[in-house]
Amino acid sequence: MKASFVVSGSGPEHLHDVGDAEVGFIGRSNVGKSSLLNSIMGTHALVRVSRTPGRTRLMNQFLWQDQVALVDLPGYGYAKAGRKDLSEMQAVLRAYLGSHRASAMVLLVDIRREDVSSLDRGVMQVVLETSTPVLVVCTKADQVPKNRLLHHVRQIESSLDIAPGCSLAVSSQSGLGIVELRKRLLEVRKWT
Repeated sequence: MKASFVVSGSGPEHLHDVGDAEVGFIGRSNVGKSSLLNSIMGTHALVRVSRTPGRTRLMNQFLWQDQVALVDLPGYGYAKAGRKDLSEMQAVLRAYLGSHRASAMVLLVDIRREDVSSLDRGVMQVVLETSTPVLVVCTKADQVPKNRLLHHVRQIESSLDIAPGCSLAVSSQSGLGIVELRKRLLEVRKWT
C-alpha cells in the first residue's frame, strides 16, 4: 500500500488538491477513526492513535494509492469536550462539506452501540443535506459475537434511517471488512 501524509489544517482552505477523489472521515472521538485509517492505508503509524479520545482538532489529509485523498476530520461527542467544542466541530463539518471538496463521506459508528447517538444522527443529517454520498462504517466488529453482527448492523442502519446494506462492519484489529472498504474507497466516484 502506498500512503503519505499531505497536510494538516484548521479548515478546508488548507487542504491540497491531490488524488482523483477525496473522502472525509468523521465519527465520535472514541470510534477508532485513526486506527481504521491506518488499517486502510496499510500502516500502523501514519495516523497518530491517541489513548485519549478527542485529540484530533485539525483536518489531516493523506494521499492513498496516489488516487484517493483521505481526510481525518475532528471527532465529536467526547465527554470532556464542552458545547463550544461540539459547535466548532459542526462548523468545521459544514465548512468542509460546503467547500465541495469531498467526493464522499464515511461516517464511523461503534457497532457495539446498536442505537446510535443523537450526535451521529445529527452528523448524518448534515452530510445528507449536502447530497454528499455517504457510507456508514460500523467499527470494532471484532467485539461483537459473529452471530450478532448482522443484527447490530441492521439496528444501526435503522437508527440512521438508511436502507439495509448501506453500511459495512469492519475491525482494525482483526481486519474484518478492510479489504471491502478499500475496494469501495477506490471506487468512490461510483457511489450514489
